[in-house]
Amino acid sequence: VAKAQPALGTALRENSKQFTEAGNHMLGVINSDILTGTATMAAPAYYEMATQTIDIGYQLFFDHLVPALHSSVSQRLAADQRDMAITIGIALAALLACGYLTLGMTFALGDAVHQLHAGSQRLAAGDLTARLAITSTDELGEITKAFNEVAGGMQQLIGSVQQSTREVAAATRRLADA
Repeated sequence: VAKAQPALGTALRENSKQFTEAGNHMLGVINSDILTGTATMAAPAYYEMATQTIDIGYQLFFDHLVPALHSSVSQRLAADQRDMAITIGIALAALLACGYLTLGMTFALGDAVHQLHAGSQRLAAGDLTARLAITSTDELGEITKAFNEVAGGMQQLIGSVQQSTREVAAATRRLADA
């Protein structure tokens, strides 16, 4: 206690001297009167002396220790409440940051997936010129690049089939005309 609160340590030392002196006096009376059986002090006087010694102890406790304990607990409680408020603030900031990042990723992924869906619908409907803008270098960018390659390959394949069909049709007309 004396290290943490020097003023309290000084007050306790001063008051504990008084308590120690009263206690030693009472022990002296016990040793000289009661234990030896001589009993030179009347019972009411002995009772009064014991009561005064106990009162000094209570006074020491209630006048110095209880207020110091109350002050120490109040200070620690205030510090703990401040720390808790800071921790809650940091947790809320982290939660908001996570929410912000989650929403950002959701919108970014949602837009990319929506573009892929719209492009595949156009390709399925027969639009062989359907291509998507590659806006990222991550996995979705790779998927978009692969989609464009598939669409280009289909366009070339169908273009080759159409060219072959025209050549077969032209050859068939020439044979029919000959």
